[in-house]
Amino acid sequence: MLHTVPFTHQAADLQSRIEALSAENERLETWARMVLHDIRAPLRAMSELPGWITEDLIAHFGAIPGDIRRDLEGITEKCRQIDQMATDMLNQQQPAEVGKQRAGVDPAPLLTQSITQAAVPDSFRIEIAPDLPRLHGNPQELVIVMRNLLANAVQHHDRPAGAIRVDGAVTSGHVILRFHDDGPGIAEGHHTSVWEMFTSHPSGRAARGSGIGLAFVQQSMRNVGGDARIEPSAFGRGTCIALMFPRRSDVAHPRVA
Repeated sequence: MLHTVPFTHQAADLQSRIEALSAENERLETWARMVLHDIRAPLRAMSELPGWITEDLIAHFGAIPGDIRRDLEGITEKCRQIDQMATDMLNQQQPAEVGKQRAGVDPAPLLTQSITQAAVPDSFRIEIAPDLPRLHGNPQELVIVMRNLLANAVQHHDRPAGAIRVDGAVTSGHVILRFHDDGPGIAEGHHTSVWEMFTSHPSGRAARGSGIGLAFVQQSMRNVGGDARIEPSAFGRGTCIALMFPRRSDVAHPRVA
């Protein structure tokens, strides 16, 4: 005789498995955040060692051979890269409830905050178009997205000075926020792979990214039912990252393109 399990029992068992898996995922995310947070303190302490070694060498020998100076600078740069990766991964590990707290948001003050956090150098000119459209999203998450895009524009630039422009538009189906730069741009063959985790293509002065920033940007946009894509830059060279937000009937917009 064929033995059947009542549907209610199957549903209860499935629900129990889902709850157990959810609890395990939450435990792993908490553990990951703790590890990433704790690793940054010794890493930053280690990044100070090349400076102390440099001071000691100058004090004892009056100068530092070029190859030793390059090695010390290399250690500092690798520490910076690892610290940036830890920072980006912490941003990626935002609690799920944070992303759910979404509303109509004015992007202008968030951009001001993001520029400060990204430490954009004075040699870069930032142009922000007036009357940017309101966005539907979580302010904290949007600041991280904007900060990543601004930092990328600076880190992958091929010149010590550059320009970044932020503008927006409203279409019948989307609210668009665009970040233009006048850097070397992203080769067309990499337009898909740059969104993948831990993927960073050489460009500009050095390949200094962690490969997490754009992956976080794309995931954040998908969390709100949107998308991120690469478009031609308004500067004629460089890259434009367009953030495509779904248009919401409960968010007022000044214009439609």
